[in-house]
Amino acid sequence: MQELSISPKDFLVAFLQDEDIEFAVHRRYWAAEKKGWKLTVDVIHAIQDVVIKKEVGKQLWSDLILSEASLIVSHQKPPARSHRFYSAADIQPQLLTDKTARDIRENDMVNCNMPFLYQLISHKLSKTVALPIQSDGGKPDEPDLENNSDSENEEAGDSNDELFDGEIKKIKSLKGCMAARKDRIHTTSKCICSMISFVHNQQNNSRQLENSLTFLACGVSNRVNRFLSYIGLVSSSKTANRALVALGLHAKDKITEKLSIKNGQPITPFLCVDNLDFEQHIHSQSQGNNSQMFHGTWGYLNQVDPTLLSSISPSDLTLETYVSAMEKVPSVRVFPKMLISSSKEEKHWSLLLKSQVAKVLLEHIAKTSDNNTKISINPPEINQVSHKPPDITMLKLMVASDNSAQGVGEVCTGLIQQSDLEIDDFFSRLQVIDGDLATCSNIQSLRTQRIPSKHNQDTITNLLTLLSGSHTMWNVGLAIFELNYGNASDSHDCGAWRWLDSLGIPSKKTLDKKDFTKMIQNMEKIHEATLVYCVIAQAKYKASQSDSPKLSNLLLRLCDFASIIEGNQATKSGDIGRLMNMWKQWSVTAIGVKKLWQYAIQLPRMIILVQRVLPPGLSRIILHSLLIAPSG
Repeated sequence: MQELSISPKDFLVAFLQDEDIEFAVHRRYWAAEKKGWKLTVDVIHAIQDVVIKKEVGKQLWSDLILSEASLIVSHQKPPARSHRFYSAADIQPQLLTDKTARDIRENDMVNCNMPFLYQLISHKLSKTVALPIQSDGGKPDEPDLENNSDSENEEAGDSNDELFDGEIKKIKSLKGCMAARKDRIHTTSKCICSMISFVHNQQNNSRQLENSLTFLACGVSNRVNRFLSYIGLVSSSKTANRALVALGLHAKDKITEKLSIKNGQPITPFLCVDNLDFEQHIHSQSQGNNSQMFHGTWGYLNQVDPTLLSSISPSDLTLETYVSAMEKVPSVRVFPKMLISSSKEEKHWSLLLKSQVAKVLLEHIAKTSDNNTKISINPPEINQVSHKPPDITMLKLMVASDNSAQGVGEVCTGLIQQSDLEIDDFFSRLQVIDGDLATCSNIQSLRTQRIPSKHNQDTITNLLTLLSGSHTMWNVGLAIFELNYGNASDSHDCGAWRWLDSLGIPSKKTLDKKDFTKMIQNMEKIHEATLVYCVIAQAKYKASQSDSPKLSNLLLRLCDFASIIEGNQATKSGDIGRLMNMWKQWSVTAIGVKKLWQYAIQLPRMIILVQRVLPPGLSRIILHSLLIAPSG
């Protein structure tokens, strides 16, 4: 090099760029993964170590890496004219429902089109370093989730909550936390890649169109939507509304198909309706442009499981069989034993109470010394419904409230218009309606007003009303909670409010009628705290010293709260047998609770209809469809 007057850098550059065959032979293993790549990486790292000894060198090296990374990112992108463009005018429902197609699109983006950017963001979020040489297994290095600091673990714990029916549950296991954190990193990374891809080319709009429809349904304002569209998270609100119109046409065709008399189904889909009050809020109000409140009805169609239908005789599902069974109602003799638990049900109630005590005992007081002996903390199953995802079709929102007999008639008219059926066709088949107490009462009131009549559309005898499981538990639970709550302003009162106060829960926020989840959670906390107190030895000693060791009010509250908690758990687990046992108890309890006087009429009526009057096949379908509801 001295003879040629060249520096080591010039020699190295010449060695790497010279096309002579001798130099090419020496370079043949520099990019060989198994033989020479490791030494090549060592050379690059040695150069890096020399360069970054000073701050100026660190900055120069960072600029070089940034330049190379920007070149890689600029070359890795989805095709300019890809199949990922979805027109708002031609959108199909499969964009929102086909999970397999969504996974394929996302895997193509993060593994084929933008792998470098995705891996870079993933390693940044997981605080790991991408290794230049893969392990022997050939798999990319996994994020190390166990070496996070305590504060980071707390943040991960806060974000790894499981949301189920409005209830937030902590993921307690380490594997669960690690899996949830890994899923969060993956979701965040692919979302950022999607945003960058959309900003670069707005034809890659599958995720943005899906997000814009979701946010529109959640009530996100145009002002917020403009910002989200600006950063590439959603499409514009105008595009979302166009897509909503196109999806509405598909939904209309689907409703018509489900309710058509030509589909050959032995029974029409169950109709679930509920009233809805919503406000169209205007930010900048002016003359003729003000916020408006609408009183309407929303609902959905629940198609009965074909497997369940195949096991039932079609003759049990006809309108003639139903009318014939209902004509026998006046001759049905009602006895108290129809609503009183049998010996088998009493045994199950005993096992239920023991399971609740065991659950509290193991969670708050003791631990089992023998892991081979399992202590049951869940009651036995009775009649478990299928966990197969139901076939649900949402109905178009109707600006007609079902809170009156006239409103019920308007709702029926709206259903006929959506189904494109003739009036005679709609009223010539059995239609099961699942609704709240007001809906059932108003339909019965409307039927009473229209009898007698020679026309089916006037008598509406084809409508079979059922009490909704969630509404029943909501109203019964609230009435029982208020009955046992007590007077918080009286220091001598020993109601349930005192337990909440001892647990540090503000008593002023515990009876919110609109927050069903919080009400059930407070009842569970009171019930568990009471069981903990009853189990400890100190409580037993105090009770033995008292003149009246049997605290009647406490025992009544324990039974009432135990039934509500069991009803909630049975609903979540899909055990209609356990729920029916609780309904029997509530039908008797409702007689003594002033706010439940209508349930004291409607709930026993429904139980007797299902268990004694209706055909066996129809009763079975009803029981297996009561707990079905849309998710999300």
